[in-house]
Amino acid sequence: MMGRDATAITLQSGMAREPFRGLPPDRPIRLRADDATLLRTVPEIRLVSEVNRNSRPITSGAKSTQASILGVDPEYAEIQRVAVLPGGRMLNSVDVSERRRVAVIGRSAREELFGGQPALGRSIVVAVSHFIVIGEIAPLEGSMAGGRDGRVIIPATTYRILYRTNRVSSLLIAPASAEVSDRALQQAFAVLGAR
Repeated sequence: MMGRDATAITLQSGMAREPFRGLPPDRPIRLRADDATLLRTVPEIRLVSEVNRNSRPITSGAKSTQASILGVDPEYAEIQRVAVLPGGRMLNSVDVSERRRVAVIGRSAREELFGGQPALGRSIVVAVSHFIVIGEIAPLEGSMAGGRDGRVIIPATTYRILYRTNRVSSLLIAPASAEVSDRALQQAFAVLGAR
């Protein structure tokens, strides 16, 4: 399955429709963490991020709220145009490689847990593990603005450990240019189909 906008392509697990190199049609294709690494070798693909998601309660002290937990790679911010308010930061490669327990939170999550108080440097609990808030998602103009408010973004590697999975909800890719978008998608299918 696939979704696409002007700058990003989303690949999700699904069913193969055609036979491939001796493999039958109608076989399940499940995305794995190492698929992002494979796609980074495709010249037509500029950026790749795995995206894992679920909805869970998060807490800080006695306060709790439901949040959309996203486990992503640092490239996610550029692909999705996610900015962080001044004073904070987005995830980086060290957060991912060291499986750090750090989080970037949306405005509604911050308001529910901390009221009008700053969240930076404070602790939240996600799935019984403590995370330090390193950033707050900047507001987005337009119709999609509210969708980011309840998010909690954590490193993909940390997410996989926390939820004991090697499966990936989706892969988000940005082609090298609009001109090679179709070729990038075909190359992604070929690389993933060959594994």
